[in-house]
Amino acid sequence: MRHLFKFFFLFLFISFYGQQAGYVFIENKNQWDENVNFKSELKNGDLYVCKDGLLFDFFDEKKLEKLYKSHYTNSKNQLNKELKKHAYKVNFINSSNSKFYEGSQPTICKYNYFLGKDPLKWCANASGFYHLSYNNLYDSINLELYSKFFNLKYDLIVKPGGDPNLIKFRYDGIKDISIKKNRLHIYTSVNHIIEDHPIAFQIINGIKTKVNCNYVLTNNTLSYEFPDGYNKNHDLIIDPTLIFSTFSGSFSDNFGYTATFDSKGFLYSGSSVFGNQYPTTLGAYSTNFDSGKVDIGITKFDTSGSFMVYSTYLGGSDDELPHSLIVNSFDELYIMGTTSSNNFPTSNNCYDSSFNGGTATFMAGGLGVNYNNGSDIFISHLSSNGANLLGSTYIGGSNNDGLNSTSNNATENVLRYNYADEVRGEIEIDENNNIYIGSSTMSSDFPTTNSAFQKTFGGGSLDGCIFKMDNSLQNLIWSSYLGGEEHDAIYSIALDDSLNIFCSGGTNSTLFPTTNNAYQNNFQGGRCDGFVTHISKNGNQKISSTYYGSSEYDQVFFIDLDRYNNPYLFGQTEIQDSSFINNALWSNPGSGQFVSKLYNNLNDIYYSTVFGSGNGVNISPTAFLVDLCNKMYLSGWGGSVNNLSFLDNNAGYTNNMPISNDAYQNSSTDSSDFYIIVIEDDASGFIYGSYFGGDQSSEHVDGGTSRFDRKGKIYQAVCAGCGNNDDFPIYPSGAVSSTNNSPNCNLGVFKMEFELPYVLADFEQPPLGCEPMTHNFINTSVVQNNSSFIWDFGDGNTSTQANPSHTFQESGTYQVQLIIRDTATCNFGDTIIKNIIVIGDSSYYLNDITICQGENQQIGILPNPDTNFSYNWSPNVGISNSIVSNPFADPSQTTNYTLLISNGICVDTAFQKVIVNSPTISIDSSFVLCDHNDIIELNANSLGTANEFIWADNSSLTNVINSNTSDSIIEVSPNEDSWYYISVINNGCSYKDSVFIDVPIGDLNINGDSILCIGDSLLITAEADQNQDLIYFEFYPDSISIGNNQNDSVWFQLYTNQYINVKALDSISGCQLFDSIFIVVDTLPSTNILTSADFTVISPGSSTQLHVEPNGYQYQWEPSSSIDDPYSQNPIASPIITTTYMVNISSENCAKSDSITIEVKELTCGPPDVFIPNAFSPNNDGNNDTLIVRGKYISSENFEFKIFDRLGNIVFKTNNQYKGWSGDFLESNKKCDPGVFVYYLKLDCLDGQKFFKKGNITLLK
Repeated sequence: MRHLFKFFFLFLFISFYGQQAGYVFIENKNQWDENVNFKSELKNGDLYVCKDGLLFDFFDEKKLEKLYKSHYTNSKNQLNKELKKHAYKVNFINSSNSKFYEGSQPTICKYNYFLGKDPLKWCANASGFYHLSYNNLYDSINLELYSKFFNLKYDLIVKPGGDPNLIKFRYDGIKDISIKKNRLHIYTSVNHIIEDHPIAFQIINGIKTKVNCNYVLTNNTLSYEFPDGYNKNHDLIIDPTLIFSTFSGSFSDNFGYTATFDSKGFLYSGSSVFGNQYPTTLGAYSTNFDSGKVDIGITKFDTSGSFMVYSTYLGGSDDELPHSLIVNSFDELYIMGTTSSNNFPTSNNCYDSSFNGGTATFMAGGLGVNYNNGSDIFISHLSSNGANLLGSTYIGGSNNDGLNSTSNNATENVLRYNYADEVRGEIEIDENNNIYIGSSTMSSDFPTTNSAFQKTFGGGSLDGCIFKMDNSLQNLIWSSYLGGEEHDAIYSIALDDSLNIFCSGGTNSTLFPTTNNAYQNNFQGGRCDGFVTHISKNGNQKISSTYYGSSEYDQVFFIDLDRYNNPYLFGQTEIQDSSFINNALWSNPGSGQFVSKLYNNLNDIYYSTVFGSGNGVNISPTAFLVDLCNKMYLSGWGGSVNNLSFLDNNAGYTNNMPISNDAYQNSSTDSSDFYIIVIEDDASGFIYGSYFGGDQSSEHVDGGTSRFDRKGKIYQAVCAGCGNNDDFPIYPSGAVSSTNNSPNCNLGVFKMEFELPYVLADFEQPPLGCEPMTHNFINTSVVQNNSSFIWDFGDGNTSTQANPSHTFQESGTYQVQLIIRDTATCNFGDTIIKNIIVIGDSSYYLNDITICQGENQQIGILPNPDTNFSYNWSPNVGISNSIVSNPFADPSQTTNYTLLISNGICVDTAFQKVIVNSPTISIDSSFVLCDHNDIIELNANSLGTANEFIWADNSSLTNVINSNTSDSIIEVSPNEDSWYYISVINNGCSYKDSVFIDVPIGDLNINGDSILCIGDSLLITAEADQNQDLIYFEFYPDSISIGNNQNDSVWFQLYTNQYINVKALDSISGCQLFDSIFIVVDTLPSTNILTSADFTVISPGSSTQLHVEPNGYQYQWEPSSSIDDPYSQNPIASPIITTTYMVNISSENCAKSDSITIEVKELTCGPPDVFIPNAFSPNNDGNNDTLIVRGKYISSENFEFKIFDRLGNIVFKTNNQYKGWSGDFLESNKKCDPGVFVYYLKLDCLDGQKFFKKGNITLLK
């Protein structure tokens, strides 16, 4: 028997380190009364587990809520701060004396109590437990206490031989107690407690069988009755609630892919069908199997799973598969999938009615599907009764689209890790029923829109694709690629409150597009990484984008958002370290499933943890939800199907997953089951964990997405009973089919409810009506025992009833708001607002809409399911559909639209202006810049329509070149033809234009040597940066040119320093540029070279100094081996043999050579090589006028020559061989008389020999 006590203490929300989160039962170690065994703190009081009963001590929750509200609203009202309490006890009447208590699932932490002054009442290290058992409370009857979602829960387990009639609970201390609709109502002075109807079941031969059970109340004593009895040979468990689980009952093979829900809790399934024996319903869209091998089966199950509301085929002549389902606000189903049929059903005026084709792809391994013609994505729209195809379209390029499959070779199929990962992708919907798709494509020509953030294919084999369509599937609102240079695929998408889109998936591209400050900017390594990208609602920019991975295999299969728009991720990893364990108190280290919470801007993580068996990947993800209290709900499957031989993975099995006490199916698994888990909002523990599956078949999903709804129910499609087994859990007994009628597998579906401790505001959308309109509101909210309601009807009237009735007296659009408050829930309250339209032959104005030129935006009113009303827009210009309530408008100019709303009785006229914000630019399209050194001023005159100006030199406007964006003017000076791009912006709208700068010549450069050796010729060339072959060149002065001077290269010969000039002319623009070069003429070639030596004849072993003129050049002597410095102007030569020395004299550009010979021979230091004449006649006749010592080998050193007269007077002396005596007396003008004179000669020869001689000289007339 299950009792749910939904009491909550406002400020208490505890996170635990243990395996499972929830209430803790703390042992009594003398800190409380001796009659108390355990105590647990509830959310609005305390529970004392006593030897003979349960004692509840509650406080006044409503009073506490008022105190709370006054504190946070700064209320001035004076409140009595006293908090009233009320205690009552549930006594176990005539319980067994042999009962004993046992705690299990201990907490990691211990509890200390040091209260009061009596040390005997202190305790330390008290243990806490998540699960408490009263064993043998009555003979063969146990009571188990635990919590689920912070709801206190207990089960009575009646074992064989036990008598449930012994169970009697007396309620003492209450104000009143009664049974209403088989629910127990308990009244105290501070609260009203409702215990849900009792649920009892038995597990017989592995099958869970429900047992009818009722409360019986006598005075204040509660007992139970079983009107239909039960099997007393098996345990009776008086107890999550499985709402239904069933096979499809198809006689053809039928594989489960995808499931979703609608506002009323109906379950929709999508499956593959291999034949014509799938159960269809009368009046369904298509009751016949088309042809080919595989069609799609679409079925809507009623809320109890006992019958099919409708069931239909969907397909063409080839194969197709469903990937993802979703329902709009009219409870009409949208299906996203892939098809290979060129005659797949499409609707009139759909976006694309033609199959685009691709490459044949065979997926016979397991999925049993062949895409013989390649694949396109399709989106189809069924009516709420399944009878009509309201819309259907292809979308794709010339290669395969929608399939995460690039090769039949598993190792090359990088992103296909799990069985059926080929068939992923997701469909989402917004409040206007517009459709969003995230998938993948191999087509480089997949349709994208002009404003897309990535218009071109990223490269490699596969890119992600993401797009938005209107609800009629006639218009592609925007579309973009998302990917890098390798494999990229989008698996999941989520819309935030502003209709921006988060998407997640897998990539092995090192160039995947990330944004600045991303959590991970670079590919982390391994087989692939996950990624998360946040995209603007109009699809024109990436708001943020990051890799999410480790050094091993990682992918992010699902993404969901909390109420603050923070993204949560559900994925797989092969890394078994702590890479994905961050800021989390609970984890199963080594496991291959991770959940992570990231910041909205994707620059960091709040926390991350891993769960599973601790030995790698266990399950393939199939569904994910983050609820209003940020708890995470996850489902997946694992086992033998994920270990098929054609897969390239390291996937494991479902053994040893975290399982909670209240699991639908606890530790019993055949290692190949479904698995469901609920994890605490801060990853401090798990709340619920359960297997779901039979003991023979390997339950799995053949791709696709299933869903949790916001009310805590999972809607799951399964490929069940494979091998013609009937072991899939079936409930209730009247389910659609308890048997698998096919030769192999059947679609299995199940719907399971989780009792969540939160409130969720919702009510059915009222139809349109004429004034005065009375409407009975139907409240479909999730509420708890103490929830209160505040309705605001938008006309000044309010109500606190759960389901009020209200009359709207006048026409208009009313915003009806429902607020639910319940401070005992984890989210304290919730609010929803819906527009109610009342018409009455009146007119009114809808809010103006402002769009940018070329953009579109939805106008009008939200869609309404009431088919009695018609809509008509005028003018029918610039709108996507003139007969729907909310078309897309993209007028080229500001337009006033009129909407007529009519039901044939009354007509309303609504006016709505669409303002086209059109910044303009007045600027010439091109300019001519003759001289690149000049400056051109570009002025983007917006005529007052813009306040921001972005100038750039690239078309993507990423390389901004103006620092002051409020100034429309920039100055530019390019040296080549250049484009400049301008974007003028006004209130978020922009207009782009471009300006071409024609630089006909660019920079003119004259080239050639600037130094010319005299007598040589010189080639001078002219080069223009632009249009060299079209430019007219002319050199001058013409007098020194050789040949035609009207060319881009001319020879010159000149003899003096001089300028050479050139003119460049562009005849089209008339631009002229001039340049010149100054030529220096080097006269070295015409200069006389003088080479000499101190001695041109030397004896062996002697040296002589060489000389060369002119000065001021570079010199080089050869051969250099006998010269001390071959680069000296005057080196010392020491030849061994007679040698001719060449000297090269050079300037920077010119050179000239000369030579000198040094003779090497043995010397005679005396006559005849030393000779002094014996007479001379200094009469100035030019013959023999000077007496000089002659000799070739005389050294300049130690030379002494003296002449004396007869009296011994010296008349001449010299130390220079080359200085002679001209007959003067001591170099005076006085001439000596003729006569005989005596000379004295002493000298050294070059080889060191010495010579001395005296003699007579006759001076003649």
